[in-house]
Amino acid sequence: MADVYQEKMSLLFIDLEEVKVNFDDILVLGFGSFEDHVQIFTRSFLLGKNQSLIFAKCKFVAIETEYLGLAGRESSSKEY
Repeated sequence: MADVYQEKMSLLFIDLEEVKVNFDDILVLGFGSFEDHVQIFTRSFLLGKNQSLIFAKCKFVAIETEYLGLAGRESSSKEY
């Protein structure tokens, strides 16, 4: 049954390359401006119509976070 749920979740967000889904763990990446990130988050939240957030488990506008046991950090391709 879990594999059916995973497939449905993956298909739900298939058009949003910034959204990574593993069962009920959803990561919304931001590659552009803050406004772009908010727009992607809003689109992903609206796609998940009957999904709910557990705010104690959520991080918003994080530069660094852990996802599926792996630590990730915002990176920049700008040269200084």
